[in-house]
Amino acid sequence: MPRSSACIAAFANYSMLVLIVAMTVIGVHELIGQLPPPPPTPAESAEARPAAAGTWTLVSGKLQARFPDRPLETGEVWSTRTGRVCGFVNRRRTNSDDMERFFTTPNLEAHFQDEDIYAFMPVWKACLDDRWVVLHEGVEDTGFCASAHARSSRIAQDILCVGWRPDGNWRRP
Repeated sequence: MPRSSACIAAFANYSMLVLIVAMTVIGVHELIGQLPPPPPTPAESAEARPAAAGTWTLVSGKLQARFPDRPLETGEVWSTRTGRVCGFVNRRRTNSDDMERFFTTPNLEAHFQDEDIYAFMPVWKACLDDRWVVLHEGVEDTGFCASAHARSSRIAQDILCVGWRPDGNWRRP
């Protein structure tokens, strides 16, 4: 084999190795970027709680004004480290009691899944990954049986929600 052919083969092998290493580094970097942020320390949560509670007061007032027929029913509600409020609320659409997911936009308006599913899901995933301050303890589930008001009805107690548990795992009666 002539010397120039050996040099070209060595250069090609070296280039392929560099390419494989570069692609591996890029892939690992992207995977690390997709990891959820670390949970807050108790001190960080305590420091962020007053601002998050003030934001939640505004958001809950807007939600109550949007659904004025009964007191607001919420499930789990939390704030992210960016100040976005996320959680579960009973929207009471078409005389049905269903807990639904929501998050707030920068102007503190609630955004629901059925308004734009494609825009909703990436933000909702980020909400789930970043629970900075828990603002309201409650059920973390959607649907009819997740609503305490719905479960209080006779048909729910006798038929629809028999065996429902707040952790989302149904048990057989």
